[in-house]
Amino acid sequence: MSRLLILFALLPAPLYAEPTTIIHILNYHYVTPEVFAADLKDQDSTITQEQIDKQYFEFLKRGGSLQKEQVKLLRRLIKRRKLKSVYIEGLTEKNYKGTMRFIETLKNYEKYKTPPESSFDKLVAAQNRLDLLELGAAGQLVVNGELETLLPAEDLEAMEAANPVRDDGKIVFDKEADERREDAIVRNLLKGSGVVVIVLGEDHDLRDNLKRLGPGVKYIRLKVMLGHKELKKMKAIHKQFLVLQEKKAGDTEWARFEKKVHTEIDSDIRNLEAFSSSDYPHLQHLLWASRDYLYPMLKDARTEKNRDQDKFEKHLKAAERIINNQVRRTGP
Repeated sequence: MSRLLILFALLPAPLYAEPTTIIHILNYHYVTPEVFAADLKDQDSTITQEQIDKQYFEFLKRGGSLQKEQVKLLRRLIKRRKLKSVYIEGLTEKNYKGTMRFIETLKNYEKYKTPPESSFDKLVAAQNRLDLLELGAAGQLVVNGELETLLPAEDLEAMEAANPVRDDGKIVFDKEADERREDAIVRNLLKGSGVVVIVLGEDHDLRDNLKRLGPGVKYIRLKVMLGHKELKKMKAIHKQFLVLQEKKAGDTEWARFEKKVHTEIDSDIRNLEAFSSSDYPHLQHLLWASRDYLYPMLKDARTEKNRDQDKFEKHLKAAERIINNQVRRTGP
């Protein structure tokens, strides 16, 4: 037996320990103004620059909101799983050093920046915000020191072969090339150990690739949850509403409360309208509760009708249930 143990000790060790879990954070993709404008013009040649600028501004706002939620999710993983690095879509061995130099530049800016005073300072600050958006949530956490580094998820050759944009500008999707690219990504992820995290577009599903290449590895897909702030705000408003309803407040007090609600909620309704879709059912419930039933509910309260209140509370509870379920699922 002792000879057998010695023999095993002399065998070459594996190059890496296979991870037990791969967590795939479904990503928002940053798009440059030039690419964004070209795509819009391709869809509508009559679109004006002013219309393009307006749509791009809304696109950046949505992207910033999603990245804030990604940062929160990554911070939970850092705290609970002692996460130190994250694999990034689009990052290869070739562009890794350039990306890390870019991060060092942003670190220095954050370290020495002062409140912008001149027009030039404000322009530099605005460019820095765009740079951070382009870098992504994980990169931002490297900039501020919460993560140690980013890791290349891609194989350069496989990534370039799967690029759907051809030299003539046409878009041609090659399913086999995309599958080879995902295989290459999975092989890189399997070099990790324990819990491995990748930020990768939600169109990529690595389940089939892992069945072939890493059948023992658990695969979790996580979509960031928006709506926490809006839910908290609406629950607070609902609580105040019930207090006024219980004390049978007069018209003056209801009018004052309604004015306060407009101030706090109207901008949230616009944001919910921008994000709400079947992909985010909790946001749909929050939108319906706030836009469709909140203000009629306030008016109903003065006449002691409650049909809109019932609908408001129903959608609020549905949104809270979905968000709580997601929080429990992303808890590891």
